[in-house]
Amino acid sequence: MHKTLTTLIVVLLLPILVFAQDDNVVKDFAKRAIDLQSVQINEHLNVLQITYDDNAFELVGMNDQMQTVWRGTFKGHPYQTAKFKGNVITIASTEYNLKGPNNTYNAFLVDVATGKLIAQNQIFTNPDTYQQFPEIATGDGNFCKILIRQSALERRGLYSYAFGYNKKMKEVNTITDLQTFELNDKLEVVNSFKPEIDAGMYLSSTFNNNGDLFISWLNGPTINVYKYAKEKAVPSKKLIFDIPAESIEAGENDDHHIMALIPDEKDPNKVYYAIIYKNMNKNPELNVGKFDFANGKENSATEEFTKKEVKKLEKSFLKVNKKIDDPDFSSFQLELKYANEINGKLIIALASYSMYSSNKGTVAIDYATLINGYDLDLNQKFQQLMPIKSSNPFIKLYSGYHIANDKLNVIFNYSSSMLNGHYQALGILDLNTGEWDKMDILSKKHVNNSDFTDGRGLMWFGNSYIAPYCNPKSMVSYYRSEITLQQNQY
Repeated sequence: MHKTLTTLIVVLLLPILVFAQDDNVVKDFAKRAIDLQSVQINEHLNVLQITYDDNAFELVGMNDQMQTVWRGTFKGHPYQTAKFKGNVITIASTEYNLKGPNNTYNAFLVDVATGKLIAQNQIFTNPDTYQQFPEIATGDGNFCKILIRQSALERRGLYSYAFGYNKKMKEVNTITDLQTFELNDKLEVVNSFKPEIDAGMYLSSTFNNNGDLFISWLNGPTINVYKYAKEKAVPSKKLIFDIPAESIEAGENDDHHIMALIPDEKDPNKVYYAIIYKNMNKNPELNVGKFDFANGKENSATEEFTKKEVKKLEKSFLKVNKKIDDPDFSSFQLELKYANEINGKLIIALASYSMYSSNKGTVAIDYATLINGYDLDLNQKFQQLMPIKSSNPFIKLYSGYHIANDKLNVIFNYSSSMLNGHYQALGILDLNTGEWDKMDILSKKHVNNSDFTDGRGLMWFGNSYIAPYCNPKSMVSYYRSEITLQQNQY
């Protein structure tokens, strides 16, 4: 593949970059940002990925003293930054226009200590006819595996998808091409092959820490799950299970989640799943299960959300903070928000939400999130509601999740009738007891009251976290935000 080292525009190596700063707040950290993501390197360092609207992005090394260790600008539209071989790797499209990102990808390997570009390589290209969705996994940083799904949805103008949503979703999840490959430490493509495309509709995929690939497909009421062992071009096994579903509404990859595959932290033959559907009673149902590819067995646990069950859940909530309203989980549209297996605990979070459109645009509303904890035999150990309620025009708001020391830390946006404003809150859930340790409203001193936080860009450290606040300057440029950083202790 053609290599070039000309993309890096600037890297500033200063112990502290000076911005407008007051107490624990840094204003004007970035302008015209359209997306934020972060990756935790260790308890003292995070790398923040900032996407801009001019086919450029920044990677910023931030330490736990709220100091910018380094800052570099690169060309392209990034998908993800992750740990790789002791440094960080970013996968990015070479161009973004009104039709979205193109189908040619570069990889950037950046020194995590200095921000210097170590290597850059064009790793993949396809014709720009159809939309593609790359999925990147690096395990604990010891490999880089990429799965690229080409959908049946044509790349068209931004407003051509305003109507025919169901048709669009069907085309997104109809796969016309599927490729996977690995990158070595020189960013060269190795172990490339095309996994089998099932006759059904794509649902979900994941890599485990061993580098094995799992892919799930929906074919009528049946879900097929394939396992591709590391460096194997044919599936080692296929497991099948039936779901008692009246309907399953599959949605866009990063927009509406109905199924997640969660690899076992230690056993490469086991993968867990969570899926939401409407059952034969037309009620939402959560199905949480486990596949064991060693013995070919599958077992699961289901939970039906009838109106009676939802009311029971809402009434069982014990207030931790009187300033936060009671949870509302009554919307019958549910989506998966978070799924993880860590230290022998399986954590699944699902949220109630709604979206409505008018001549003024689309508004996304998030209601309460339900957090379930299971042991690895799928026995439910606890169940807690998180009383989120927020609304935002045009874009959905993301909560940030982080597990450390058997505590689930969640930062969420919160619109309060009592506080009369748009706020953010921190919830800390003890994963051993299943009880909330605390739920605090974050201070917005020196932060605009209308600003919202993007959970994907939260930077987590050992004893603190940095929350990025987004302040769109107008409704016309709602995706272009000024970014303010605020540091808080747990």
